[in-house]
Amino acid sequence: MKRFSPLNLALVVLFSVFSYVSAQTYTISGFVTQYHDVGPREPIQGVTMFGLPGNPQTDASGYFSASVSSGWSGTVSPIKVGYFMSPETEQFSNVTSDQEVFFDASYLEHTISGYIKTAGGQGISGVNLNGLPGNVVTNSEGFYSGQVGHDWIGTVTP
Repeated sequence: MKRFSPLNLALVVLFSVFSYVSAQTYTISGFVTQYHDVGPREPIQGVTMFGLPGNPQTDASGYFSASVSSGWSGTVSPIKVGYFMSPETEQFSNVTSDQEVFFDASYLEHTISGYIKTAGGQGISGVNLNGLPGNVVTNSEGFYSGQVGHDWIGTVTP
């Protein structure tokens, strides 16, 4: 029978504890959703979670998940073209348990606006702007303003 010296036994125990701790993994998961004034929050699919191992993307329910090693630290940035995220980033430091985080997505919209005037510079009121979403009509000064989504493509004609 082989006997261990106290030093050998201490090294074996230390190595076993170190191997257990270094092999420990935790999950960082959460959801990316968009708020609406009416009805439930809408899940946002296809958001890339930059900074997490493998840069996972959200699924159809807005859910993402990644495994990290014990002690992992990093910054996670949710990115999808056409959306602003809040918070813009989430910091993690020395992860030693499962973590859950939620991001709010806002669809980016742009304003298309201008004036419709006569050759003499007078604003023309009541002109319908066809091609813009909604019912966009010039006001008494000939001014119009409409909102379009980030990925909108179209032609506007009076």
